[in-house]
Amino acid sequence: MKPKKTDSLVTESVFLNETQLIRKEFKEETQLIRKEFKEETQLIRKEFKEEFQVIRKEFKEETQLIRKEFKEEFQVIRKEFKDETQSIRKVIGNLALEQMNMKETFFQQLKDFKNEILNAIDSFAQKDEVRYRKAIVHDHRLNESEATLQNHEVRIVHLETTK
Repeated sequence: MKPKKTDSLVTESVFLNETQLIRKEFKEETQLIRKEFKEETQLIRKEFKEEFQVIRKEFKEETQLIRKEFKEEFQVIRKEFKDETQSIRKVIGNLALEQMNMKETFFQQLKDFKNEILNAIDSFAQKDEVRYRKAIVHDHRLNESEATLQNHEVRIVHLETTK
């Protein structure tokens, strides 16, 4: 069966009306969706903005806490370093003082040793001087004794004759 031209017109006209209605509904629906999408997007942006502000605030607070902790830790390290440096300075000062004392002791011992050697040399020289004097006295006595012995016979003869 062949469709009638009137059927077709009605159908076409109904179709056009229906299409326009669908377009209108689609347009309204699209506008509604756009409006809802826009509102939802704005809400999401607002939420993200608020969340980012919260995150920024938390990050700032956390950063400040970390800075404070680092500052305190650096102060502790500086104090420990200062104390350690002072301790090292004391040790170096004590070592320098000990070195000076050792140097003074060494030079005093060297001086004492030198004096002992000089005293030993003086003692030896005195003993040698005494020996030298004894030798001179001994030579003198020997010379006198020899002279006396040589004159002994003359003296005996002289004594015998005088008797």
